[in-house]
Amino acid sequence: MKCLYVLVVHPDEGTCDRLARAIATAGHRAASVPDGERAIDSFVQEPADAVVLEMVLPGRDGPATIESLRWAPAGAQVPVILLGTDTSQAQVEATGRAVGAVAALSGPPDPPKITSVLENIRASLKNTSGADVSDAIPTSELSGPRHSVTRPSIRFSKPREVEPAASTSPHPDTDSLLRRVEPNASREGIAVERQAASLKQADALIRGTFIDNPFPRILSRLAKHRASGALVLDSPEDNRRTTTGESSKKIIFFRNGVPQHVWSNLETECLGQVLIERQLIGEGALAESLAHVREGAGRVGAVLMAMGALSPHELRDALEHQQRIKLFDVFRWTSGSYQFSDELPAPHETITLELSLVEIVYRGVVEHSRREQIAADLQPHQNEYVIPLPNQLVPFLRLQVSPEAKAIIRAIDGTKRLRELRAEFQSAETERVVFALQCADAVKFRRTPQKVDPYATPSTSEEEPTLSRIESELHRLDSLLEEGRFAEALGVPPGDARAAHSAIGTMERRLGPAMVRGATDRRTRTRATNILERLKHAGEVLSQTNIAEADEHTEPLPESVSTSPISTSPALTNPASTNPALTSPALTSPTLTSPALTNPVSTNPRSNPPTRQSADAEQFFRRGEQALHRGDPAAAAAAFYHAVELCPEEGEFLAYLGYARHAAAPDDSVSSEQAVVELRNGCRLAPKLDVAHLLLARVFVDRGELAHARNAFGRALAANPDCEEALIGLRSLEPKTEPPNRA
Repeated sequence: MKCLYVLVVHPDEGTCDRLARAIATAGHRAASVPDGERAIDSFVQEPADAVVLEMVLPGRDGPATIESLRWAPAGAQVPVILLGTDTSQAQVEATGRAVGAVAALSGPPDPPKITSVLENIRASLKNTSGADVSDAIPTSELSGPRHSVTRPSIRFSKPREVEPAASTSPHPDTDSLLRRVEPNASREGIAVERQAASLKQADALIRGTFIDNPFPRILSRLAKHRASGALVLDSPEDNRRTTTGESSKKIIFFRNGVPQHVWSNLETECLGQVLIERQLIGEGALAESLAHVREGAGRVGAVLMAMGALSPHELRDALEHQQRIKLFDVFRWTSGSYQFSDELPAPHETITLELSLVEIVYRGVVEHSRREQIAADLQPHQNEYVIPLPNQLVPFLRLQVSPEAKAIIRAIDGTKRLRELRAEFQSAETERVVFALQCADAVKFRRTPQKVDPYATPSTSEEEPTLSRIESELHRLDSLLEEGRFAEALGVPPGDARAAHSAIGTMERRLGPAMVRGATDRRTRTRATNILERLKHAGEVLSQTNIAEADEHTEPLPESVSTSPISTSPALTNPASTNPALTSPALTSPTLTSPALTNPVSTNPRSNPPTRQSADAEQFFRRGEQALHRGDPAAAAAAFYHAVELCPEEGEFLAYLGYARHAAAPDDSVSSEQAVVELRNGCRLAPKLDVAHLLLARVFVDRGELAHARNAFGRALAANPDCEEALIGLRSLEPKTEPPNRA
C-alpha cells in the first residue's frame, strides 16, 4: 500500500514528536510544525497526503489554517484529522464538519486513533490518485493564503505531459449532497456554514433581527458608514432546501458600503437551477455536466461551455443573474437574524454585483419586498408629510423606473402627507416607492409641511449625458491618470492638498451617470468605477505628498536588467505548445499577450495610478514581456520578479511571474508548484483580468491537470466572454460525451 506523507501541526513539541514517531511506526512518513503559518509554507513546498492539525494554534488558528491549505496546490482534497486537546467533543465535531475534516478527535491526542484514521485514508487512496480539485471550490469561498514570492531559480527544460489524475470526493460526509446538487454549490454552502459559525464569536459592528430592521434599512446603514466586510444572514424559519441541510443562510460581502458578492446555501440558487430557469440548458445537459464534474472534469459552467451546451456570454449573464437572485431574495425575508463584521473582507471575484446602492434598494423594495411588510412599516406615517432630501432623492430619477414611479417621486415636495400621495396616485406602488426612498434616506417624515424643491440643482430637465460624452470624459481622465497628471485629472491647483481631498466628492457626482445601470453598458460602468477608484487614490497621493515630486521623471532602471527596447505587442511563447491536448493554432495567438490594460475600455484597469515606484515596476514588466516574446522565460521571470517586488499587490505582474517561472523550469516540481501559487494569487488579485486566468490555464494544461485548465479557461471567459483563445482552449478539452441536447 501507499506510504502516506503526513504533516503534523501542533504547538507542543513533545506531542509533535510522539505523533510523528507513531505515524512512522505505522509505515508512513511524517513532518511536524508548531503553527499554521509554517504549516502553509511546508505544504506549499511539499503537499502532504494527510494533515493532523490541532484546533487551537498560536497566531492563525486551526480552522483558518485549513482554509488556507485548501487554496494551496493539492490542498482542496487533502484529508484533515482535526484535534481538540482542550476542546469539547461537540465543538470539535462541529468545527470538523465546517472545515471538511475526515475525523475530529477531542482530548489529548491518541496516536492509535490517529494511525487508524490514516490507515482508512491510505485504503481509500489505493485506487485513486488524490487529485487536487481546488478549482471546483468557488473562488469566493476563501480568502486564500498570502502570496509569497521567491526569487526564481531558473533552468531550461522541456514541458512535460502528465495524464489527468482521477478525482475523489472532498469529504465523505458530503457525498450525498454532491450527488443531489452541484459540487460547487455544496462547497459554497459549506463555506457559508463555516464562516457563519466563525463569525458568531467575532465582534459585530451591527447585529439584530429582521423584525426590528428590514433588510433595506440595514443596507442603508452600512452604506452610510461605507462599511467593508461581511453581512451574515440566518433564517431558521425558512424551510426551503439547502445544500448543507442546515437553515437558510447567506453572506453578503460589502466594499465601501455597497454589496459586491453573495454566497448562499439555497438549492434553488445553484447555477444549474438558474440556467434551467432561464431556459439556457435542459435537464439532460445539466445532468450530463454534473456527471462530468463528479468525475473531476471541472466546474459546472466550464464543463457546459466545453460541451458546447452554453456560450460564454450566456454563462456570464447567468452568473450575474444568479448574484442578483441571491441578493434580492433577502428583501422577502421577514424573520431571522443578521450580523455584520469587518473581519471577513470582500473576496476578489470575477463576477460581482454591478449595481449601485440606489438601484439595489429601489429594485429590492419595489420588485421583491412583501407588500404587507411595507404597509405595516409605513402605517404610523400615514398622516405625516413626506419631506424630500434633495441630494439623496435625485439619483432615483436617473434609474429606469416606470412612468408612474417617476411621477410619484417628482410629486414629493414636502407639502403632501403620505395618505394624500396614496389618494393622488391610487396605486400600491406609491407605498413601495416611498418606502424605498425612506430606506435610502432620500425622504423623511414630519408632522408639519416643509416646501422643498429638490430638482432646482441639478435640473431634471437638463439633457442627460450622452454615451459619447461619458466615454470621452472617461478617456480623458484615464489618459491623465496614466500620465501621472493627478491634479489636472481632479481639477485642482497643483500642490493644493485640501482641494485634492475635497475634489473626490465632485468626481463621484460627475461620474455618477456613467455608473447607472441602463444608462451605459457594463464595460463603461466598470471602467467608470475603476477610474473613480484611481481618482480616489490620486487624491490620497496629492494630499500626502508634494505634487512636484509625484510628477518627476522616473530614474533609469538598474543595469542588471535587460535594457533592450520594450515591445508594445509581445507574443508569449506557449509552454503547452508541445502538449497534444492543445493543438489549435489559436492557442498561441498574441491576443493573449497584449495586456488588457492597454485597451482604453478595458474592464480591469490597473488598480493604482502611476507613481515613481509603479512606473519602475511597469518598465520591468514590459521588459519581461519582451523577454517572453524572444523566447527567454528565464530573463522574463527575473524582470517580472522585480516588478512584483515593487508592486506586490498587482495581480497581473504576479501572474506573469508565475507563468514565466513555469515556462523556464516546467520539470522542476518545487518551481512549478511555486508558479501555480503565484498564478492563483495573481488571479485573485486581478479576478477580472482574463489574461491572468489564461496564463494559469496554459500552465495547468502543460502539467496535465485538465480539470483545473477547464476551470481557468472558464474564468477567463467569465471575465471576458469574447476571449477567443479561452473558448478554443476550453473546447479542445471537451469531456468525452455525446453531443448535448440544449432543449
